[in-house]
Amino acid sequence: MTNPLRRLFDPGDWIAMKPALDPAASIISLDFTPSRGEIQLRLIVGTVVLAIAATVIHFFGDGDILTLVMGGFGFFALVNLVLGLIQSRFTMQMTMTGDSVHVRTRSLFRNNAWQERIANYRGVLLREAHVRDQGVGNIPSTKTYQVIELLHDDPARTLPLHVSEDVSPPSDIHQAFADRFGLPALLPDSGDLIATGADSDPRTGDGGAVPAPASDPGRPPAGIRLRDRGGVTRITVGGGLAVAVSRFLMIFGVPATFGWIVWNIEPEVAPYIFGAILALMLLVFGVGALLNRRDDQSDRGIEIDGETVRVIVPDMKRSALAEATLEQFQRVAGAADAEPAHPVREMALGSVRRIRVDSYTAHRSRDRGGGTVHPRLLIEGDGERMALIGSQFDNRKLEWIRDFLRHRLNR
Repeated sequence: MTNPLRRLFDPGDWIAMKPALDPAASIISLDFTPSRGEIQLRLIVGTVVLAIAATVIHFFGDGDILTLVMGGFGFFALVNLVLGLIQSRFTMQMTMTGDSVHVRTRSLFRNNAWQERIANYRGVLLREAHVRDQGVGNIPSTKTYQVIELLHDDPARTLPLHVSEDVSPPSDIHQAFADRFGLPALLPDSGDLIATGADSDPRTGDGGAVPAPASDPGRPPAGIRLRDRGGVTRITVGGGLAVAVSRFLMIFGVPATFGWIVWNIEPEVAPYIFGAILALMLLVFGVGALLNRRDDQSDRGIEIDGETVRVIVPDMKRSALAEATLEQFQRVAGAADAEPAHPVREMALGSVRRIRVDSYTAHRSRDRGGGTVHPRLLIEGDGERMALIGSQFDNRKLEWIRDFLRHRLNR
């Protein structure tokens, strides 16, 4: 349900439906029909814009830029028209009684009815969905939804239970549904699942789905630095070999490529072109390093001692004027950071209940399509959690930190 194209053309997408079922109800049921007002608006807008685009192209288009522009308007009008037609015939009815669930769906092309025993489901999954939100001035940001669903091995039989727009997971509702169905409460962890509950390990949240590592995970991967000093263990996440190599190739590869092209045309000019582009690349990377100066600790990571565990997320050094300007811009444009302004960054070891790695999808102006997926280390306690978001290359590093912390806490 998180695929952007599927979400675009699926009127039964969980986020579009936003179910809020009650786990304490005697009969849990859902009866969803898309909004009639939205359907009518899509049909009217799609028809009118498509007709205007077709008329302009027919009478005024002669292969120039106007035809291309009107073709773009016509395409988006056609998408809205198709969506309206699909939505106009869609309904979903779901009823959970006793030990089984009954589902009936109707769409533009087919009707479908089926039932399944609740005992055949894997569990109740709580996951996050990160959706692109086009704010004021077309500035994209990330909107976070908490999704609770009844998980089946067949994705077509996975069912929605509760969807809310929030950065804080509704753990109480999640556990209430799990208790109601007698199934494990599940959370995503690096492409796998972990079970939570009274019978799970308090440090890892494991209830048998993913065994906690019984031994030290071994030497850290490239890019991880491990340091013990005065009873404090500090784990920092650096760029690693891949980032260093890509930076080297960018700085020297681009000038070399242009220099080689010019050398084949005019050999005497090639050294000057190479030198000029190399100086430009060094200037760009140097200015970037100056603008991104951080506090004393230059790397992200984790600190753990005998009592607490802390997430280290160095703040960028900005002038007071820059901070005030950025704050006002975010307030006016609605482009505030996706994470809370002041997230929890320290937790007592006794409060830690789970340590896991999932993913976070960020949507920014430079992203195209579904945004950029980042691995994320989560340290969760009772009603609070800490997050360390990595780069696209940090998945293995965060998994090593997860295993190291689980081993350290279990020990």
